Amino acid sequence: MKKDSRSVALTLENRLRQNIHTGRLQGNQPLPSENRLVQRYKISRCSVRKALKTLENEGLVYKVRGKGSFVLPDEERRRMRRKQPDALRKRQILYLSFSSLYNKELFMESRYYSLAFDGLTRELQPGRFNLLFSHVSLDWMPPACLLDREVSGIIFNGIVRHDFFRKYMKDLPCIGVNAFDPELDCNWVLLDNPLRSYLAVSCLYKSGHRRIGFVSNEIEEPIPAERYRGYKDALRHFHLEFREEYQIVWQRPRVDGALPQESIYDIPDYWEHLASAFSGEEPPTALICIDDWRALCTWQALIRHGIRVPEEVSLIGGYIGDAFLPANMRFTSMYEQTENIYAEAAKTMLEILSSQGIPLKRRILIRPGIIPGDSVRNLNKPPDEPDAKP
Repeated sequence: MKKDSRSVALTLENRLRQNIHTGRLQGNQPLPSENRLVQRYKISRCSVRKALKTLENEGLVYKVRGKGSFVLPDEERRRMRRKQPDALRKRQILYLSFSSLYNKELFMESRYYSLAFDGLTRELQPGRFNLLFSHVSLDWMPPACLLDREVSGIIFNGIVRHDFFRKYMKDLPCIGVNAFDPELDCNWVLLDNPLRSYLAVSCLYKSGHRRIGFVSNEIEEPIPAERYRGYKDALRHFHLEFREEYQIVWQRPRVDGALPQESIYDIPDYWEHLASAFSGEEPPTALICIDDWRALCTWQALIRHGIRVPEEVSLIGGYIGDAFLPANMRFTSMYEQTENIYAEAAKTMLEILSSQGIPLKRRILIRPGIIPGDSVRNLNKPPDEPDAKP
């Protein structure tokens, strides 16, 4: 089906916004030419010009006659925002990420950020709300737009220090995403992690698996820890034995207080953590990994030691849209609903603002899904009969 030209133009707007906010496009850097954008996005020159004009009106780019469009430097953007009338300043939402969860480089390069950005803009753009982005490093210095109170609400991701929240965030409508902290007085939109673990165990149980393990190299982080608790609860629900040797859980070290980026070009070797689980007479027949990246690392370690997936051990990952998976392996994965979580956060923020900032104090849980793949073997089937997708 041919895409609507307006939707493609919006995609162009959002991609350019995203690249400006993340710093991929620096101040005074030229944008791709109109001809190049027309060819790449297969839309008319008129649509490209409208998209660029929208970004210019938002104070993200400026035009030089005869040369094209350029990124407006950060300082100029801040200066323009300070001059805006109050009515416009009240239509700016800040998306704030924290290095307490992931460092800026890791967060910006991940597919997670793109999905989050798409979910936010999907709800905010129709109402002509301007989305600002900033990242708080471990020096805990607030962004200028927060100090100058240039925003009317905050949607944040990461673990927030309580004194930072009280000083800079508490007086504004705030919505936290995923890293739940009951001591922070704000709204939350969260993936239902206990249900996620239950669905993963249920999928494996229905496929005949009774020896199910868990893989996480960030077990002390809030979200993996919550999923691990959900996994243990699900084992009890299905009357399955919890065996210590099936718990492939550890905490990878932080660097300067933040979790470092892991690279597809240097896949960490998980075998030292997996070895004890597969050295006994009853190794696990299935492993639940916290996401597809950990499933990939686990899969690589297993095949290097002659353990076949899914013939000898099944894997379930967690899909957030990453494109690094090998062509010959499509993991059965829990669908993380990242874009929908952020869209729901944006909708909740708009409700708060329309109620004149009265906090709703909601805790919204988003239901995960499961994406069938090739990494789960159905043990209920005879060996020579093809597996049905779980």
